[in-house]
Amino acid sequence: MYIDFIPLKNFTPLWYHIILVVTLITFMQTQSKILSSSNLKEYMRSMGGVLLVFSLIYIGFRPVSGRYFADMALYNKWFSDYARGAPITKTSDLFFHNFMRLSAQIMTNHMFFFTCAFAYIFPLYIVSKKWFKNYWFYAFLMLVGSFSFFTYGTNGIRNGMAGSFFLLGISRDKRLWQVLWLFLAVNFHKSMLLPIMGFVLTHFYNKPKGFYAFWLVTIPLSLALPGFWKILLMGLMGE
Repeated sequence: MYIDFIPLKNFTPLWYHIILVVTLITFMQTQSKILSSSNLKEYMRSMGGVLLVFSLIYIGFRPVSGRYFADMALYNKWFSDYARGAPITKTSDLFFHNFMRLSAQIMTNHMFFFTCAFAYIFPLYIVSKKWFKNYWFYAFLMLVGSFSFFTYGTNGIRNGMAGSFFLLGISRDKRLWQVLWLFLAVNFHKSMLLPIMGFVLTHFYNKPKGFYAFWLVTIPLSLALPGFWKILLMGLMGE
């Protein structure tokens, strides 16, 4: 089962137009009602639920296409290979490939991509609820409405999932759950190693002025030695 009634060339533009409409309606609602009013709270609950379900369905049941969703074709090839019994030959992001290989034994490729979409989107809903309480809808809309959101859900896929696991991890109160989700994040995509290192660093040094100073220093350093830093980071994270 997948969405086949929307022309592929219109699939991405339609997403952004729908998000634009939701954003404009939300803006008008917030300008015409008091933030604490029961009507606005009901709107947030209703629209938040609709946006969550719509995002899961629209991204999760998109057609398989390498032309319009780039890396999705590569993921589909890996999935088909694992479904035929091919072994895992990758040496990085092993948790993701084991997850894909297991999925290939018990579900179709369309269900796999929906599962990936769920693992990408639902943690953002949980994080929004955790950090923003009754006003979680605004945070969730900002996340879903960001220009990188759709691309990470339909093209990047595993780094999108890893990013959501990272946010879920740092939102947990218990250290065990933090470690578990951060461990999954970095094993789904090594690029998460950099924000995890930053998060761990804040437990030992948490002075914003120091971080701002370090950030300013990195600008001339990156201009002076671009190749050196690129090789160093690629050695740590692979991509």
